[in-house]
Amino acid sequence: MAQVIMVVGTTAGAGKSFFCTALCRFLADLGLRAAPFTGLGRAERAVLLPEGLLLDRDVVLAAEAARTSPLAAMNPLLVREEDGIPVLTGSGGTKLPAGSEAALAEAAFAAMLSAMEELQAEYDVIVTGGYGNPTDTYRFGAGFANLGLAAAVKAPVVLVAGIDRGGVYASVAGTLELLPVQDRERVRGLVINRFRGDMKLLQPGLALLSQITGKTVLGVLPYVHGLDLPKADGALPGRSAREEYYRRLAALLAQYLDIGLLQEMLRGK
Repeated sequence: MAQVIMVVGTTAGAGKSFFCTALCRFLADLGLRAAPFTGLGRAERAVLLPEGLLLDRDVVLAAEAARTSPLAAMNPLLVREEDGIPVLTGSGGTKLPAGSEAALAEAAFAAMLSAMEELQAEYDVIVTGGYGNPTDTYRFGAGFANLGLAAAVKAPVVLVAGIDRGGVYASVAGTLELLPVQDRERVRGLVINRFRGDMKLLQPGLALLSQITGKTVLGVLPYVHGLDLPKADGALPGRSAREEYYRRLAALLAQYLDIGLLQEMLRGK
C-alpha cells in the first residue's frame, strides 16, 4: 500500500500546488512511482484532456511532473460555486446525489477514499494537495478534504506558508492553534515559501516558530525569479519548457529541504 503525504497551505497562494508538483518530480527522480491526488479540485481551472477527462489543471501538471499519466482517480471531484451552493462534479461529469450538506459531504468523502485506494494499489507514494486552509470551517470540504482525509489514510502533513505577503509566523502558528489536537499532531513539517533575502536573518524567527508550535521546519524555499507557469487562465508553455520547470523545482527541493525528515515522513515515521 502506497504511503500518502498531504500538503496543506495557510492561505490561498501559499504555494501548496507548487510544492506538490515539485515533490512529485523530486520523488520521480528518486525512482519512486509517485502520483498526485486532489480530492476536491476547482472547476474554474479544470482542463479537458483528449481522453475526455476533466481534471484540475494543477493535478495534470503534477502528474506530468511525476512522469505518469493523469487519471480520473487523481481528482475524483471538482467544486464549482453557484449562488453560494457547492456543486460537486466527478471528473467524468457525474454529479453526486443531491441532499443535505452532511449527506453530500459523506458521499464526497466516500468517493475520495475510493479513488485514493485505487491509486495506492498502483503507486509507491501519493502526494495529496489539500483544499483551502484546513481551518476554514465555512468552506465546504475544509474538514474531510484536508485533515479528515489525512487521518483516514494515516498521512503525515506538511504545512506550507508563503512569506512574501507578510505575517508568515502568525499564519503558521494560528493555523496550528486552530486545529484540533489530533489533527495538529499529524502536521510533521513546515515549509516557508518564496523567501527573499539572507537566510541567516530568518533563523531567529524560525527557531521561535518551532519553539511555539513544536513543529520542525522542513525547509525554506527561496523566491526564484521566473520560476512560475502562467495563471490558470493562461496558455501553458511547450513540453520542453515545462520539463525545465519541473527540473528546477526538483533541484530547489534537493537543495533546501531537510531530506532526512522527508524520508522519515515517507516511511510513515
